[in-house]
Amino acid sequence: MTGKNLDNGCTSNTIFVVGDNREYPIVNSPNAPPTRSIDCGSLRDTIKPILTGVISNLSFSWTAIPGATTTSKTFSALATNLPGNYTVTVTNTLSGCSTTSVMSIKTGTLNAAIAADFTKGYAPLTVSLFNKSTPSNGNSSITTTWSFGNGTSSVTTSASISPVTVFNVPGTYVITAMNTKGICSAVAKQIIQVEVPSELSVPNVFTPNGDNINDLFFVKASNLQEIHMVIIDRWGHVTYELTTEKGQVEWDGKNQLGKDAPEGTYCYVITAKGKDDVDYNKKGTINLFR
Repeated sequence: MTGKNLDNGCTSNTIFVVGDNREYPIVNSPNAPPTRSIDCGSLRDTIKPILTGVISNLSFSWTAIPGATTTSKTFSALATNLPGNYTVTVTNTLSGCSTTSVMSIKTGTLNAAIAADFTKGYAPLTVSLFNKSTPSNGNSSITTTWSFGNGTSSVTTSASISPVTVFNVPGTYVITAMNTKGICSAVAKQIIQVEVPSELSVPNVFTPNGDNINDLFFVKASNLQEIHMVIIDRWGHVTYELTTEKGQVEWDGKNQLGKDAPEGTYCYVITAKGKDDVDYNKKGTINLFR
């Protein structure tokens, strides 16, 4: 509007806003809901707009993608069996004002993951497996076919079931879990390393006569991190003593001075510690013949 003073010719301007007094539905503003997923084991999922402001006296009209099977397109929520973009038009039935918004739904996914309570150990090793797989809409109804790599297998019908297997032979094993839910499938793997358990075996006779047959008092050991051996003659004198971290010890029948020990019966004391934390303390006698 422009006003003019007729006495002096001065003018002045101002603006007036004239509203139409119409109320438009506020749909998915300022943010739309997260994109929904049709779960792998489900036939459909539901999408629904977020409404703010006046939410009474509203009508709804959905436009679905071709081929989709849906619930009524006049409800505020729409259940559908196909992923894609769906358009909803919300109308204020009193004013006739409408707002349109596009909402999306996608195909669900299945992310496979497994874990073990032990990934390394000594035979026989008992291992419990845990299914950490997660579909997009919850972890129920997951069927898993387990291949343990040791000649055994198992099938579980829920992610909450933890199968158990035993590895009796040392080696490297690959556990494979094939997870399925509805139309989705995914594979997860876990490596298990099984080592030889510690062992200590002591002979009771040897003949260090140079014929290359049974010439050494050889202590059979495996997976030891330290071993100590003392050989004592019948009078209680230390004839030979050795400490090593190589896990193997032997005696060639000579004393600490490098001379041949006489024939007879000797006592031995052997202490050792296995890499699997097993302690050994063996005492006994050994017969030396030439």
